Amino acid sequence: MVKNLIRVCLVLLSVGVAFKVKKGSFLRYLPLGLFSVVLSLLRFVYLDKREKMSFAGGARESLCTMFITVLGPHFWFTLLIFDKSKGNLMVYSLLTMISCSIYTFVVVRMLTKLRFVKYQVNLNTLFGITLLQAYLNYFFQRIYEKGLASRHLVN
Repeated sequence: MVKNLIRVCLVLLSVGVAFKVKKGSFLRYLPLGLFSVVLSLLRFVYLDKREKMSFAGGARESLCTMFITVLGPHFWFTLLIFDKSKGNLMVYSLLTMISCSIYTFVVVRMLTKLRFVKYQVNLNTLFGITLLQAYLNYFFQRIYEKGLASRHLVN
């Protein structure tokens, strides 16, 4: 029952954040969001295969929770942070540090205490992994935008 309530809250949180992202920003940062989703799925699968993380329930419930988490709040918060930072590295770093801290030290700890997910990784290590992924997202977006700009100059 608690697991389903948490899943519903994740979906509702995603819907709430989705209304905050502007349509133009959504279209602009959609490739970044998809890149971030792939990185998150790879991170979850890697940690699961190495038995450093496991979701409560069987394989079907674990997969459901993983997709709800990645396609839900993670995707939309990535788009929202990029929308608010407008490509400025300092603002992006500040927003990323705040969001990664909240995710790692509040959300993950709460989910661990509720026995929804088990981590065999230190929270500081998880914070570093999450922050590294955020900076990979930033540099991917910068490279993607430069590629688009050079393509527009050629045409």
